[in-house]
Amino acid sequence: MAILRETPRDTRGKVTAGVPSLSAEKRHILTKRQLDRIYQDSLISVASAADVAANSPVDGSRPMTDWMAQVGITLKCHQIERRIRKLNPSLWFIRSNSDPNKTGVYYRKEDGELAFIVGLESDINPEFTVTVNNDEGEFQKMIPGWRRVLMRLIRAKFITEPGANLQFGPPNRDSERWMTLTQ
Repeated sequence: MAILRETPRDTRGKVTAGVPSLSAEKRHILTKRQLDRIYQDSLISVASAADVAANSPVDGSRPMTDWMAQVGITLKCHQIERRIRKLNPSLWFIRSNSDPNKTGVYYRKEDGELAFIVGLESDINPEFTVTVNNDEGEFQKMIPGWRRVLMRLIRAKFITEPGANLQFGPPNRDSERWMTLTQ
């Protein structure tokens, strides 16, 4: 549905568009509200689709709980950091004080403070996110993959997808989650 955006103009009391009680200013305000609503609905739709893809228990036909199906190419944290720094040298990689097994990726805000973007394992990282369940099938923890780090940096516009593909290569297998979340 196409909505044309109108600009208010002086109609000098003339009847416009068959609605005598609607001035050009009021029509402009209503049209802007409609456009804003359509835009917000589209943002919600995109976010909902990404949320469904991110929380799916499978990636295409591969179960998220199978380490061998999800591991892909493993990289150490320092390898990921070195490659990302080639794409954006202003990012900071800081190991967590409370959990040395985690490293955070940060950027410096205009006020000089560091702001968190995404976290990753400080040692070995699988290519795709793996969920770990106990023997009863209950969720225990999630091991984020380095593609998740790239996806978050791409979506936040700290790096580009072509740049990520240049440094890391395309995914080593088809991943519905990667395709959905990087669009």
